[in-house]
Amino acid sequence: MPHFAERGWRHVRLRNCFGNTVTNCVENFIDIPHTIFVHPKIFRRSEHRRLTARIRRRGDVVEVDYEGEEQNLGTFSWFLNPRRLRVEHRDSFFAPNVTHVRYDIGGKTLFITSHSVPLDDEETLVYTDLTWRLGFWTPFVGWLVRRQARKVINQDIRVLNDQMDVLRSSGRQFIDTPADRIHTLVTEIREAIEAGRDPSELPEREFAVEFYV
Repeated sequence: MPHFAERGWRHVRLRNCFGNTVTNCVENFIDIPHTIFVHPKIFRRSEHRRLTARIRRRGDVVEVDYEGEEQNLGTFSWFLNPRRLRVEHRDSFFAPNVTHVRYDIGGKTLFITSHSVPLDDEETLVYTDLTWRLGFWTPFVGWLVRRQARKVINQDIRVLNDQMDVLRSSGRQFIDTPADRIHTLVTEIREAIEAGRDPSELPEREFAVEFYV
């Protein structure tokens, strides 16, 4: 956990099983566009706001910087960003199976770190660590962070289980669009590992993708 046992920070760990692959779980955890469909109001709501994702792969790490976020943070926008400050939001994947989401809003910081452990080809055990520093409110919101995290994770479990049902019946061949760059880059890293190659030797890639949320 980032900032574990440091003064001024709090932490929560959750453990869940997802009926899907590590790669598909990873994409879900660091991909914004799905949030307005899978987590309406809780995490985000549809405002038709244009955002830019700057996606980079360097070696065995994928980083995504989301630009243009302000108020659209779901039910608790009034608390997290009442002054509509610029949101610093970076999502990262570290081979072979760790994702890291970071939000910085003024003096508030939230981390979501997920460790995805494959149980078999269609099931993944995920440890989700939430770490936050929210000023005066830091020691008082643990119950709320845990409750909201469970709601979001349960929604992700349902959609990822549904996706695996479709892949199981229709095959696992994906047809990618520019919005699927994250999935493509993560897949290439994990396929290199499965083939016994060093993923840090993969060529660097960088893309800018625009979408509406």
